[in-house]
Amino acid sequence: MDGAVARLDFGPTAADGGDVINGGEGDDIIHGGAGDDRLNGGATGNDRLYGEQGNDRLDGGGSGSDRLSGGYGNDWIRGGSGGDKLWGDAGADVLRGGGGGDRLSGGPGHDVLLGGPGTDLLSGGSGRDTFVFEPTSQRDTIRDFQDDYDTIRLAEAFGFATPAEALAFAEQRGADVVFTFQGGQELTILDTTAAALSDDLIV
Repeated sequence: MDGAVARLDFGPTAADGGDVINGGEGDDIIHGGAGDDRLNGGATGNDRLYGEQGNDRLDGGGSGSDRLSGGYGNDWIRGGSGGDKLWGDAGADVLRGGGGGDRLSGGPGHDVLLGGPGTDLLSGGSGRDTFVFEPTSQRDTIRDFQDDYDTIRLAEAFGFATPAEALAFAEQRGADVVFTFQGGQELTILDTTAAALSDDLIV
């Protein structure tokens, strides 16, 4: 779809199965409808992808500022290289940001959130969520961490043997905890303490 704006709506009256839809260039609006869908916004454009019902796979794909919403179901959602907004909505979702400054919101359900490269804001929402931070991440902020309920997973590539080793890179800054790692990566967890995080870290 190589136009200014393309709308593709595969709602219940059009297709109740699993759809595979590629937006191409331009600003696309794609609705998956019922079924387990695979939606790709294409290489360029500011796209809006809506998985709706089913266990969907949404890929922003390109350099635009995309909006990706999983809807109902256990969805896999990935942003592109622009500043994207990702919503998991209902279900146990996996959200992964791309290269830009992204905003990830898990919504209800037990979600996994990975900010990726860039300066990202992560909100798990209700449910037992896992926030993953990798060496390729740059500067992430977790906005709604729930003590003794949510989990922070530091990738094995950091080389920490125990949570205590990781906490050596953390400091209290007012009401927040900030990790500054050897590679310059920074992870901020709002409204918590290092002591509260000690049993919520996985390395």
